[in-house]
Amino acid sequence: MFFERWDRSPWGTAVHLRGLINLFKDTIRNPDFVHKLLNFITESRIRWEKNKSKYLGVRTEKGSLYNDEVDAQLISPKIYQVFAHPYEVKLANFYPQGIFYFHSCGNITPFIDTIASIRGLRKLQISPVTDFKKAVNQFGGNFVFEKRMHPVSDMLLADEKTIQLKIKEVLKIGRKIALELDPGPITNISIDKLRTWINVARKTIKSELLARA
Repeated sequence: MFFERWDRSPWGTAVHLRGLINLFKDTIRNPDFVHKLLNFITESRIRWEKNKSKYLGVRTEKGSLYNDEVDAQLISPKIYQVFAHPYEVKLANFYPQGIFYFHSCGNITPFIDTIASIRGLRKLQISPVTDFKKAVNQFGGNFVFEKRMHPVSDMLLADEKTIQLKIKEVLKIGRKIALELDPGPITNISIDKLRTWINVARKTIKSELLARA
């Protein structure tokens, strides 16, 4: 039996409560309100975790942050640092082992240095628009990177040669790290195309591993 989790970040929850445009306006016109809202959301998640632990009789040791709303195409590094990050840190300080996983389908390249300071962080999603090389240089080898491929250019419209080259490029950057290769959202991709990608990925990864042995 799976008990529902609260993984959405405080900033992401605030976006869904206020709406993106309204929240942006709030950061300029009424920043104190934004901080009160984010603190309320954070305290609510902490209280929810405590009640869940009491109900299940099992303590949650580490948390996750699903943070698609943290995206350089939507917010600036300053907004992230002032409004989003402090409440992620507060959550990390609540969990005994901190925040284990940070997820964003957006571009987190300008935020990587700040994200790296979150206590306990060990796994990071790298979207197709995030600078993978910068993330690897920042976090080093004690990390697991969930590298998501672009579902259109790297899969849907890619022939076998292109798929192979894209995967080799990722493996070259991530040769000294723990890496999970994610084909991305596959809702509109045919089974045959998916099989092709999986087969090429397996062959390419096997070939690269043998070459390094």
